[in-house]
Amino acid sequence: MKKTTKIIGGLKSDKNKIFYQRITRGIRNNAESGKSFFSRVWQKLNLKRVPQFLRKRPTTSFIISLLILFLLIAASNFLLKPKVTSVNETQTPKKVDIYKIGEAPKINLQGQVEKSGVVTVNAQVSGVVQNIYVQEGDNVKKGDSLVLLSTNYQGGNALAVSRQIAQQQFNNINDTFNTQKDLINKQIDLANQTDINNDQLRQIGANSLGVTNSIIDLNQSIIRTLDSQITQLEATNSAGINDNALIGPRAEKSQFEIANNQLRTTVNNLNYTTPDTNAPALMSDLQRQITLEQLDVQEKGLELSKEVARLSLSLAFINEALMYPAAPFDGVVDRIHIKVGQLVNPGTPLVSFSGTTQHVTVVVRVPDHLAKTLSRLETSTLHLGDKTLELHPDYISSNATDGELYSVIFNLPDGYEADVTDGGYISVDLPVGYPDTSAAIPFVPLDAVFQSQTEAYLYVVKKDSAESHKVELGDVVGRFVQVKSGLTSGDQVILNRNVIAGDKVEPNE
Repeated sequence: MKKTTKIIGGLKSDKNKIFYQRITRGIRNNAESGKSFFSRVWQKLNLKRVPQFLRKRPTTSFIISLLILFLLIAASNFLLKPKVTSVNETQTPKKVDIYKIGEAPKINLQGQVEKSGVVTVNAQVSGVVQNIYVQEGDNVKKGDSLVLLSTNYQGGNALAVSRQIAQQQFNNINDTFNTQKDLINKQIDLANQTDINNDQLRQIGANSLGVTNSIIDLNQSIIRTLDSQITQLEATNSAGINDNALIGPRAEKSQFEIANNQLRTTVNNLNYTTPDTNAPALMSDLQRQITLEQLDVQEKGLELSKEVARLSLSLAFINEALMYPAAPFDGVVDRIHIKVGQLVNPGTPLVSFSGTTQHVTVVVRVPDHLAKTLSRLETSTLHLGDKTLELHPDYISSNATDGELYSVIFNLPDGYEADVTDGGYISVDLPVGYPDTSAAIPFVPLDAVFQSQTEAYLYVVKKDSAESHKVELGDVVGRFVQVKSGLTSGDQVILNRNVIAGDKVEPNE
């Protein structure tokens, strides 16, 4: 009984009413066209008998309702099927920018300008500005004085006084130099003559040695004669009769003994002093050598003192010139940074001017890995304001020059001096890698790379379509990144980020 109530309630729902309404409309439409089948169904169908039928046969009624529902669903799918419209399979290609592998990419860096011939003369010593000899726009020659400095506000110049002292000292040494040289030469001559004199004295002593020995022998024979006389007188001296006679021979013998003793001393001295191998001769030669060497040292010291005095004078001139800053080369005065009476210190800018001849060098400082991958085959682009200049680097340093950075040097041709400023910076596009070389690791713009958590990929043009390539990335250099694998020479990398794999693409001209 409960199941029957549920079914009846279900038939009374809105869905059942819609179901019977649709059947009624269909029967009426078909009745007008004379279709007998629907007419018979309509005639047999009596809505007043439906509740009674449902109460008597609930299961059959439920099954019939399901069948009718399924038939209506199938009919609606067939009747309400949307019309199939023909789709135009022709897809408009997307215009894309490409980057061809095999071309050396260029990265943008800053290069520092170094201009020779454009300088600012700075103060090298402390001082007070006494006078300014030039004005802006004046042409100056190399060595022309630009400014006059003084030690105090009264105009005193201590460095000039020091130069005068050094001048006087040098003049004194220079004036007495020849006289002192002559004195040294005379002392040398005296030492030589003294040695010669000693040699001659020794020779004279050697020559007199034989005469002295002869005199000693003569005196010795006289002494022997006197000894004989004394012996005879002593033998006959009985009772002292010969005492007075003995006094004379004995006194005479004593004199000859004294004379021989002196002569023997002289002989011994001559035997010691006259040979060249004995100490007196050696000492004489040594004394001569010492004197000559002392005089040589004295002469060199004299020459040294003269040279030191000359250098001291030159140094004094250099120090004095610091008070008169001058132009280092020919040029035109651009600006005067000081005024009369101003106190300046070392490093204070005085005058800026430009030389008549200038040379411009641009130095780009790059890291190690970039210096090793810079292309020597393609030109770099230097942006000089509104102008661009294509140049090959004149030199790439093989060692770091500024900390850990390497120097890439460009020498600008004549005619571009006015387009740059000394110490300023310009934009330089440097080609990275070697073009048309499969052995080199290619560089691609960072904008062309898509990266997920696990891999990196980019799109290349293959048969007018975008194709995804998985790549292995390396170092990032500026706006470019190295691609270690995944690309080959000639691949056209798509730079646009609005494409997906399979899109029709057309490279921009």
